[in-house]
Amino acid sequence: MKNTFLALGLVLLFLGCQNNVGKQLPDFKETTAQQITLSKDQLKGKVTVINVWATWCGTCVAEIGALNQLAEKYKDNPKVKLIAVSDESKEVVEAFLQKRPFHWEHIYSSSELADMLQTRLVRTYPQTLVIDQDLNVVFDQSGGTAGIGETLDQLIQGMLQKP
Repeated sequence: MKNTFLALGLVLLFLGCQNNVGKQLPDFKETTAQQITLSKDQLKGKVTVINVWATWCGTCVAEIGALNQLAEKYKDNPKVKLIAVSDESKEVVEAFLQKRPFHWEHIYSSSELADMLQTRLVRTYPQTLVIDQDLNVVFDQSGGTAGIGETLDQLIQGMLQKP
């Protein structure tokens, strides 16, 4: 019995540590806060950064400044797409954004997309993914990290330099 619990614990630990790196971005079709329909196919050929976040998540809120700097740097670059995904309602997200602007393209009320992207046993916010021009996940970080802006900028720059 003890070995069964140990084996189950190891399986759960393994499943909880999986991430999306090396996987294709799943198919999706969502409407952004700007009323633009966005799908996986529209991201082909672009470097895409997706941030799964929540208004109640302190780490998510702490990262907004660095993420806004990325938005400013790449705002005129059509080869870079920055998308923030929340499973919270439009009203909750928009009320938050009035107080604390987050200058990424927003998809809200999207628990389906958030579920597809969050592969861990227990959801951890924020989760940031970088998708290459061929729609492959090349970076997947959960729980926030110091220096996320610099890390993402280096990844974006490296992928933009690829032929």
